Amino acid sequence: MNWTFQGNVITAGAEGTIWDPDWLGRLGVVYNTNTKTYVLVTQYVGPAGSGVAFATSSTPTGTFAFHHVQTSIANVVNNMSGDQSTFVDDNGKAYLIFSIISGRNRTYVSDLRASDYNIEPATEVYRSTIGDAKAMPCSNITADTISHPPTCMAGMPLMPM
Repeated sequence: MNWTFQGNVITAGAEGTIWDPDWLGRLGVVYNTNTKTYVLVTQYVGPAGSGVAFATSSTPTGTFAFHHVQTSIANVVNNMSGDQSTFVDDNGKAYLIFSIISGRNRTYVSDLRASDYNIEPATEVYRSTIGDAKAMPCSNITADTISHPPTCMAGMPLMPM
């Protein structure tokens, strides 16, 4: 594989924004078919608080403009994500798959709401009784995951069906 540098997708302190984070991590990008924009979803600590930040761009290579920070996710033990990954199903529906912040023994799936770039209330899809479950191998994950628990921990590579 040959990688070609396309430029920085995020520019800290971009004029007219508060996109000047102290920390960013665990980011993913999904395409929003409603708004025809690419949406970067990342954990964030900075002037807008801490939580999951959303930024948008007309291209997948950026530059992404800060949109907002969501400071809590409903139905999660500690109200925020730990290890996280974005996933887009074959039907174009985007999800955030994540563990809790500490312990990583619970896995959740949340819809990424396309209309206003927010994370819907989470559905717990896996709970380990033996502690940290981050080393679990991944298997097929689809929209069906919400009603059929996965055998995967957030942040691990997703295998195609």
